[in-house]
Amino acid sequence: MKVQKIILFSNPFGYGPTTTLIHIAEELLKRTDVELIVAGKEDGLCREIFKNSTKDIPWQDVNERDIGEIKRFLSSQENCAVISILNRFSIQVANELGIPCVLIDFLAWFWEKPAQEYGYADIYFTNYLGREIRQINNHTIDVPIILGPIPQRNEEDIILINIGGSQNPLVEGIPVNYLTLFSKIINGLNFKGSKVFIAGGIKATDFIRSQISDSSYNIASYQHKDFLNLHAKAKRFISLSGTNATFMSFALDIPTIFLLPQLLAHWKLSILLKEMGIKDILMWEDYYQISNDQYHCSEKETVPFTEDLSTKTMADSGKMTDLIGKIQTWLEISPNTSTQKEFIRKIGVGGEKEVVSILIDRWEL
Repeated sequence: MKVQKIILFSNPFGYGPTTTLIHIAEELLKRTDVELIVAGKEDGLCREIFKNSTKDIPWQDVNERDIGEIKRFLSSQENCAVISILNRFSIQVANELGIPCVLIDFLAWFWEKPAQEYGYADIYFTNYLGREIRQINNHTIDVPIILGPIPQRNEEDIILINIGGSQNPLVEGIPVNYLTLFSKIINGLNFKGSKVFIAGGIKATDFIRSQISDSSYNIASYQHKDFLNLHAKAKRFISLSGTNATFMSFALDIPTIFLLPQLLAHWKLSILLKEMGIKDILMWEDYYQISNDQYHCSEKETVPFTEDLSTKTMADSGKMTDLIGKIQTWLEISPNTSTQKEFIRKIGVGGEKEVVSILIDRWEL
């Protein structure tokens, strides 16, 4: 079937889904003439991330988590196909309307049980990070990590700190307690003259700016290309363990330390990285007894849990001193990045090229 138009849907769950969408869209623009449209809320997180990143692609104002709105929009389109990045609603609607659709799921290693709608996709693209592949349907394809072009490394005396989007559709607002704890930790560090950049979503960075005591720090919500440029220049990277930022840092061979997890996805990736021998990871388990049940909770349940842990930690001067001390020590030594390099070599990069090659063939693009 020859497809003339592709509608791309993301999920407003941090930066990862929309960053992945950008890489797929840019690869399609480079290699095909197919018409592209990105659909999502005009005032949502996906739009905030996507804005100004790929100017050649129009944006359609559609609530990407509202089945009714998605159905009305897709019903008005002809000879189209859907690419969904972790968006079960668009896959469900496309399946109901008989529209060709594929799902890209870079969290397959995370799910205990993936959403039922994921199985409706004609192709399920995923990466299990070296773990055993589970066949969601008969068309599950394990591809390398989707990172887009890896920028040229050009190290400067820059410390880049990444707090991610700090928003998800299951919980209203930003994690104020966690971001307050984060700010107190940053205020306690001595960066010894390095330029400090703190990156994240608009709401998160607005809040952090009000908490940080050093006015020389650059605190902003950067467009994707600007963030990549900074990332390639950074001599150290301090970050939540979100997938895209983590793997780009590994691909760039930048010494990286991971902050205490804020979401369950951060938590599980940190655990996986520790199992792979990566050591520079701050864990709640270093300070609290965590029930095994907590690892099986939903993200909706995890956010108030880490908010509560953040409050307890701020009230404990000993824990605060230890946390700040661990990061300060890491800043002052020369970390070995060989385990990071081996991990990214093992799982591979360039998944966007493989995905688009398959779609060119399947959809006659």
